[in-house]
Amino acid sequence: MGSIHNELRRGGLSQALRNALQVTDAESGLERFSETLSPSIDLWSRPEWRLLRGERSYSGGVHVNANGGNLARVALYNPADSAVLVLIDEIQVWSTNTSDFYVYVMGAGSAPTGTTIQNVSVPRDSRERLTGSQTSIASLYAGNTNALTDGLASTWNLYTGGPAQPWRPGIVLRPDSWVEFRNNAVGQNIGARFDWTERAVLLGEING
Repeated sequence: MGSIHNELRRGGLSQALRNALQVTDAESGLERFSETLSPSIDLWSRPEWRLLRGERSYSGGVHVNANGGNLARVALYNPADSAVLVLIDEIQVWSTNTSDFYVYVMGAGSAPTGTTIQNVSVPRDSRERLTGSQTSIASLYAGNTNALTDGLASTWNLYTGGPAQPWRPGIVLRPDSWVEFRNNAVGQNIGARFDWTERAVLLGEING
C-alpha cells in the first residue's frame, strides 16, 4: 500500500493515540483525522493512559536502622540489563537525623554495594495485575555504610528532622544507575517512599 496523505506514524505514540480514540480497523496508521475533526489530545494528561503508552508505574517504601557507627542508606536501582528508563515521579524521605542528609545519583557500576534488596514495590495501576507486570524492574535497596560520599556523581543537601515533604525531582535513571539517600550522621535511621514509572528506552535516549 502506498503512503497516505497526513498519515500518522509515530511508533508507540501512534498506537497510544489509536488506543485512546478506540480505532480498531486493520490499517497500521491513522488516516487524515485532521480533515474531519481537530482533536486536542494530550497523551500524557491522564494517568490511566500510561498503560496505552506501554508504561508501568509503581510505588515502594523501604526503611533501615543504622547499625553501630555507620550511615544508613536507601536507594532505588535500575538494573544494568533492564532496557527501561526509570522516571522518578515523587519521593518522600524521613529520618531520625535532625540535620542534613544527602541525595546521590549514581551510575556506571553495579547495584549499590553493601545493601540488601527489598522487593516491596506494588503497581499503582490495578490493571497491571492482569498484564503480568505486577513486579517492577527497578529494585529498592537498604543498608549501611561507613563512607559519606563514595565519590558519587551528584549530591544535594536536604534538611530533615520530621516528616519530609513530597519531592518531585524529575530524576531519570538509565539502566545501571540509582538514586540514593544517605544520612550524614552515624547511628540515625532513614526511610523513603518512591513513586516511579518504567518505560522502554527509545532510540537515541542513551549516550555513552
